Amino acid sequence: MKPPHMDHDLANKVSKCLTKWGIDRKIFSITLDNFRANDRMQQILGEQLNFQNILNSIVQEGLKAAELELSMKRENIKYVKGSEARKRAFKECVVQVRGIDTKVGLRLDVPT
Repeated sequence: MKPPHMDHDLANKVSKCLTKWGIDRKIFSITLDNFRANDRMQQILGEQLNFQNILNSIVQEGLKAAELELSMKRENIKYVKGSEARKRAFKECVVQVRGIDTKVGLRLDVPT
């Protein structure tokens, strides 16, 4: 980096490099020299990496919730498709609700 080396600029540069190299979530420690901007840069970088870990945790929890919902929907579809009487009853419910596109039928999964 060209001088001057400001703490925010240093933190952003290091963060971009860590992300580019794919190790931004694997950092345990960083060794620095005694350059005065490094103290604040280390603090900023720590906050950025911690924020990424928090976001990652939130996304993982969201994915778990979505997987539970998808699993329940798959089980419901299997249940309806498991019997001709249930299929007929389901079709009657769909007709009563109106406005539901039934061309593709009940599918467990789709390519997308």
